[in-house]
Amino acid sequence: MIRNQEQFEKALEQVQAYLAEPPREGGPDDANFSRLLVELDEYRAALPPEEEAHPVAEAVARLEQELADFRERYPERDHSGRLSHFGFGQDIGGES
Repeated sequence: MIRNQEQFEKALEQVQAYLAEPPREGGPDDANFSRLLVELDEYRAALPPEEEAHPVAEAVARLEQELADFRERYPERDHSGRLSHFGFGQDIGGES
């Protein structure tokens, strides 16, 4: 569980590494990738409203774009569950 800015930044770095070089689907790194996305989203959601201009909000906006790019680069991967965070909704994974 991410509890502070330092942990958030470390998790964000790990996710960005997975986005650059995706782990083998279904493997332990893939599970870690999914877990980190959930934790990042939960940390973001737990921020008080006055934190909207916080660096976390900026980092999350960049991550959302990176996740969208990842989805486009790897359409054959099962993105259901993993990318449903960060406002992507239920259409991830090929369902419309």
